[in-house]
Amino acid sequence: MSSEFLDPATSLEHFFILNPALAFHDQRDETLQYRYARASVDLVTANGSSKTSSLKLITSTAGGLATFIVPNLALDPAPLESYIRQHFLNGSQKPTLSLLDVAHAMGLKFVRDDASDYSVPFEQNQMPLTHGESGQLAEAIQGKENRVWLQTTSEFSVLCESQAELRADWLAVLHRALAEDKKQREQLEVLLEQLITEGNAGLLEEYKNSPSAKSRAETRQGVISLAALSLASKLRNVDDPSQLPDEADYEFIYTGSSPQRYRLYHEIDIAPILGYLPYSSIVSSSKTPLPEPDRNGQPGEEKQCHFTLDVNASKLGISGVELSWGDESLSLSWPLFPAETITAEANITTLTLEITYGDYSKFISVLDWEENITLTAEDIGWYNVLFDANSLSAKFKNITGNATYIPSQVGINKKTHSFSFNNQIWQSEWLLNTYSSIADGHIEYRWQGKTSGLIPTDYDSGLQQATTSPITLQYNK
Repeated sequence: MSSEFLDPATSLEHFFILNPALAFHDQRDETLQYRYARASVDLVTANGSSKTSSLKLITSTAGGLATFIVPNLALDPAPLESYIRQHFLNGSQKPTLSLLDVAHAMGLKFVRDDASDYSVPFEQNQMPLTHGESGQLAEAIQGKENRVWLQTTSEFSVLCESQAELRADWLAVLHRALAEDKKQREQLEVLLEQLITEGNAGLLEEYKNSPSAKSRAETRQGVISLAALSLASKLRNVDDPSQLPDEADYEFIYTGSSPQRYRLYHEIDIAPILGYLPYSSIVSSSKTPLPEPDRNGQPGEEKQCHFTLDVNASKLGISGVELSWGDESLSLSWPLFPAETITAEANITTLTLEITYGDYSKFISVLDWEENITLTAEDIGWYNVLFDANSLSAKFKNITGNATYIPSQVGINKKTHSFSFNNQIWQSEWLLNTYSSIADGHIEYRWQGKTSGLIPTDYDSGLQQATTSPITLQYNK
């Protein structure tokens, strides 16, 4: 599975499957317009009272040959229209359906006697079989269950339209850029990213159809680059703040579109379906021995992992989550990044998690493969650090301080935090991203305060260190 693919069930509005069809509302269209397509191929087609198998098998004294001819049958939109009216529309509203192009790929999953399994794809609608596979498929066609499954992968694309607006006090931005000598486009892009992180610039994003992490990153970069280019032009010949305008009311809006790719996976045991058809209408025999394919290196038993990221992604500023294992990868669907179940060959032992934040920084962790993996904010490097000054509330009028997280690992940037206490508030929380599941760094902090009493005095704690939370401020006379 490619990281380009999204899950249509969580990413497309009003998506549903009513076998053998799928349908959804493309947010670029009018409210009553829906798209539909074939979600899976038909193993059996009916023509009146006659039923025909799309799967055929030729056996021989050696190998075998399976073929799958996908019938080009039109879908009946009436059941889809009824479902849409019942679940998504009001009163007498009637939906309009338009057909969507979907590419299908088929394969067979063979289940071994020990319950392990492996899959073989059809290539140009054909699949050479070993003698054993040919016999196993013949048993399934006769009605023996859980021997052979038909697998279908369906892929399609839908355009995502994006619009992003960057808002700020642009006169203040110009003054800051000039003060920091940042007049080139690249420098201004970095400054704008910093302003967004600080909350001094607002990024408003709107999408029609959910974007992938890549599309979100491109949209964000698009509006930042647009603003940086314009600001660089305005600062080109400015050397002194007096040369800046008295007002700066700018509007930076970026629009774009990009195709989002979706993938559906479906499998069905062929025995309960084909077992009721005449065996001779599906299986024939070749007088000439058919060649057997070499199955050396055939994928072995598969296993699954149910992955859950149990965090508030919006609060943490997460813009993308990608899982990778072996030669495959999967992006979880923005913005909620719901749980996914992934499948791998038995020899895969690890799963790599890559989390991308809005400022393009990343958290990467290699996890042991397990049947169920649930990660909390702490597992991905986030910690709540509590500064506690309750014991000083009677001794001090007010307290201010600064803290710096110093990671022990190379390549992770320091993090800073400011805190203050007065009146009734004598505790402060710092939501710290350490970018490490180990978080084996330390925090250096320093605070200053003015004592209570008739003759207030200033106090400076000097540089302190802590490795655990809570951090209780100490007053050493």
